[in-house]
Amino acid sequence: MTASKRCRPRHANYAPVPLTAPPSIKKNQQRTIMILESKNIPYVAIDITDPSQEEAKEYMTTTAVPKPNAKVPVTPQIFNEADYCGVRCCLG
Repeated sequence: MTASKRCRPRHANYAPVPLTAPPSIKKNQQRTIMILESKNIPYVAIDITDPSQEEAKEYMTTTAVPKPNAKVPVTPQIFNEADYCGVRCCLG
């Protein structure tokens, strides 16, 4: 399957930002939610700061691609089931 088809989720898993995140990251989260909802894409928000979601956090940090000059990927991140989509390919 091509990346473009993989990244058109019918059902997205979405990692929201922590409550203590900087305003710019919170704004990205709000925009992501707004776009997913406007395209009628059902999603599951997974709070990776929740201790019960440690496995999801580990998966996101090892699978997602960090921005240039960043050591780790930041939220929000989009997955189509287990396929990493990032944000731009799904929402751009």
